[in-house]
Amino acid sequence: MTLSQIENIAQQSPAMHEKENDVRAAQQEIKILHAESSPILQGRIKAGHYTHFNYDGIPRAYIMKPKLGFKYYLFGGNKYLRHITAEAEPAYYKNLSKYDSESRNIRMHIQKSYVTYWENYNIAQELKKILIIFKHDKHIPESVHGILERLRLTTYLARMRTEISLHKMIETIGHKLHSFIPKRPNEKQNTHRIPPSVLRLHPAIEGLIRYYHGQRKLGWLRFLDVKLKLFVRPSYYPAAGRTKMAIIGGLYLNMPIDIMGAVHHANQQLDIDRENILLKLKQDALKSQQEHKITKIKLPIYHKKERFWKNRTKYWYNFLKRVLSRDNGDIKAKNAVNKVPHALRAYREATLKWIHAEAALTLMQYRS
Repeated sequence: MTLSQIENIAQQSPAMHEKENDVRAAQQEIKILHAESSPILQGRIKAGHYTHFNYDGIPRAYIMKPKLGFKYYLFGGNKYLRHITAEAEPAYYKNLSKYDSESRNIRMHIQKSYVTYWENYNIAQELKKILIIFKHDKHIPESVHGILERLRLTTYLARMRTEISLHKMIETIGHKLHSFIPKRPNEKQNTHRIPPSVLRLHPAIEGLIRYYHGQRKLGWLRFLDVKLKLFVRPSYYPAAGRTKMAIIGGLYLNMPIDIMGAVHHANQQLDIDRENILLKLKQDALKSQQEHKITKIKLPIYHKKERFWKNRTKYWYNFLKRVLSRDNGDIKAKNAVNKVPHALRAYREATLKWIHAEAALTLMQYRS
């Protein structure tokens, strides 16, 4: 399995589903408030029994007055502007930010666990090659047995670490995985280019900036509540045998006396929130630049370490293979036999450092 395949599986993890549901719930809240801000249908029916005193006695009669009409908030009204833009939209962007943050954290955990899995898998495979050679060789000096046991222990620990890394990936993605052969993650394109700020590309940050600009443009309309009401009210009087029709219309205005002061303070609050966003963007851009510079410094170092220790591993592996070869007449030579313990130690050390440098280089290249 490749790292990209596991990252795709992680997008369906329970943690991602939870954050995604929060985003969708916030979207539905905005849609509900949009629906509530549409023209409101109002209806009322009033019926009653009344008595009327006159010289003929006390007649009884009934009255019924239905009322039907609609109400609409002009200019959006306080309900639309205050409850939707001032509450629902920032909540939506906040949930979107959590979703994106969770996604990035999961990807980083998976990348680290996968590269650790790949690193220890390769350590076990490399050391296994030497152990196989010694397994079939009956001329092993006594001084080598202790070093071979250490190699076997290192191989065992590497296998156990692959199991730990596998279970960490399972825990992160919430999906069952079986042991697999890992492939070294491919280097991402344009690694030489400074990556853009994560926040700069974040849809939640972009949405909040649009929100701040939109609120500034609204100006005094944010504090103006204008409602238009229009009703048709028929009234039926059984005693008179007549129906009366009434059409009622009204324009209602609610506005604070100090509306300009409210606008001024609201704009100041928006400016502070907007400034905080810009400061975070600036800080994140600086952090991205510095991380890129650090990576540029580290990459040549790890490239050289990788090449050096890989060559040392190959050298000592070929040396041991040659010395332990059945066809080699120098197997009984004292100087050759004496070099075997040192060669084993050197091979083990070079293998561990080579694969560790390769793993660190892989992670840096993949994340940059």
